[in-house]
Amino acid sequence: MERKTMLSPLAALLLYIAIYAAVVIVVAPLARGLAAPFFDQSTVHGIMIFRGASAVFFGWLNLAFAVLVLRLRGQTLSQIGWGRRGAIWGWLLALAIVGLYIGTSFHSFDPKHAKAYALDPGMWLSDWSLFRIGLALGLGLTAGICEETIFRGFVMSQARDAGAPVAVQILLSGLLFGLAHFSLGEMNGHVDIATTLGVVASTAVFGIAFAIVYVLAKRSLLPGVVGHTIFAATFEPFMVMTVIAASFPHLAR
Repeated sequence: MERKTMLSPLAALLLYIAIYAAVVIVVAPLARGLAAPFFDQSTVHGIMIFRGASAVFFGWLNLAFAVLVLRLRGQTLSQIGWGRRGAIWGWLLALAIVGLYIGTSFHSFDPKHAKAYALDPGMWLSDWSLFRIGLALGLGLTAGICEETIFRGFVMSQARDAGAPVAVQILLSGLLFGLAHFSLGEMNGHVDIATTLGVVASTAVFGIAFAIVYVLAKRSLLPGVVGHTIFAATFEPFMVMTVIAASFPHLAR
C-alpha cells in the first residue's frame, strides 16, 4: 500500500533546510547558553565534554527532524538507503577517502598553527583513555549515522525525486554539508572569516566525496556511514583537543 504524500520533494527539502538553519542559528546557541552554567569549562576536558555533548544532542535532533519530514513525504529510511548492502565500488571509495584524509592530516600538522585542524601524531598515539574512547564513539557514530542519513540519503533522494540530475544532487549535498559546518571556524573562541571559509570549503569537498560514495554504492548509506564514522571517531576528538589546547593555553587538561 502506497503511503500518502503530504509534501512534494522540493517542499520537503526546503522545509528541512529551514528547520536545520533554525536549529543551528537560533535554537542551538540559546540552548548552549542555558546549559553552559551546568558544565565545568575550566579545563580542556570540560570544554570538550560540553561541546561534544552539544554536538551529539543536536546531531540526533536534526536527524529526528529529517525523519519527521521524510514521514510527511510518505517515505521511510529504507527508501533513502538504509538496509542496503552497498556496491563494492562505494566501499572501496569510502575507505580510500578515509585513508587519504587521515594520512594527509597527520603529515600537515603544525603545532604553531592549530587552527589548520590537523592531527598531532604524538597526542593521537599517546592517550587512549576512557574519556577519549567515549568522545570518539559519541562523535563518530553521531557524525556517521546522522550526517550521512541527512546530507546523503535525505538531501540527495529529495533532489532526485524533484528531478535534479546526479551531478546536481552531489553538488547540493556537498554545499549543504559544508555550510552546516561553518561553526567549526569559530572553534578557537573567535570569529575568523578566512578560517570559516576554509572549513566550509574543505567540508564541502568531503561532502561531495561521500556523495559520490553514495552514488557508487547504488544509493546505499552503509559504506558512507561506516567510512564517515571511522573518520570522525579517529579525527574529530583529537582535532578538537589540539585546537582547544592551543587556543586556551592557560587551561589544564
